[in-house]
Amino acid sequence: MNKELKRQLILSGILVCFIISTLFLWYNNFMFHTYVNTDDYQYCFAGGNEELSIDGYQFYKNKEGQKHGNARIIALKDQFLLKDDSIHVIVTSLKDKDLVFEHQLSVKGDNEVLTLSEDETKEKLSESDLTQLSVQIIIKRQNKTVYDQTVPLQKQDVYTYNGANKDYAISNVYVTSSWLKTGDFSSKIKNIEKQYPYMIIDYLYLKDNGQQDNINDYERFAYIKGKTADILKNTNRISVYYDEQGSLLDRPINCVVTLMKDDKQQKGYTFMLELHGSLKVVDDHE
Repeated sequence: MNKELKRQLILSGILVCFIISTLFLWYNNFMFHTYVNTDDYQYCFAGGNEELSIDGYQFYKNKEGQKHGNARIIALKDQFLLKDDSIHVIVTSLKDKDLVFEHQLSVKGDNEVLTLSEDETKEKLSESDLTQLSVQIIIKRQNKTVYDQTVPLQKQDVYTYNGANKDYAISNVYVTSSWLKTGDFSSKIKNIEKQYPYMIIDYLYLKDNGQQDNINDYERFAYIKGKTADILKNTNRISVYYDEQGSLLDRPINCVVTLMKDDKQQKGYTFMLELHGSLKVVDDHE
């Protein structure tokens, strides 16, 4: 073997060792920035007329199961909903008339903002079943029907937001123009729940004319608080609504995570994760 060939082999060996060592050193950071668990599907619908609006009606499936509902209903006229009114909500697929999803609820106070239940979905759904939906809302007052209207539900674009640093990640935050569903928290630090038994995750959006690098220019509009061990299970996601002007998709969204030694600690270990979104593409899940 001549000297030139030997020199090239040694150089190649050094480069290979450098690349392998770099991968080992940066593996965790690399993994947290590229690996995201995705739900099987997540859909969100909205609709309404001059009297009522319904927003955030969901169909989704993940490792916890397959569910539907959890929408918000708001009366757009004063005294349209009165205490003790009975509300019957019927969501129907226009593609498959056999797919009907019903909710019953009662009004506890005049002008109450109503939230539909989140129920298990027993039917096997395909994407085509959820392309066209309608909602019928029936209001009964003192055993008499005072309102019965059917309106179409429009499918909203759902964006998936994710953010991470080398130790922590938040993934599968779902966002539409008017709605947000909190995401999954994870950490590569072993036994983080023992080091910090309690935590808070604040979801913030940038105020009008705010500076992105100034935390005081953000508005908190959702939070998850509790035992770290429970939050790591990712079974406590909540949905919140954006009622300001414009679209929530046009505002930067960040999460501030606070890890605490106990639930009364005033100041813990706090850091911010910037969230970045992309349109969620859902293949037919039939």
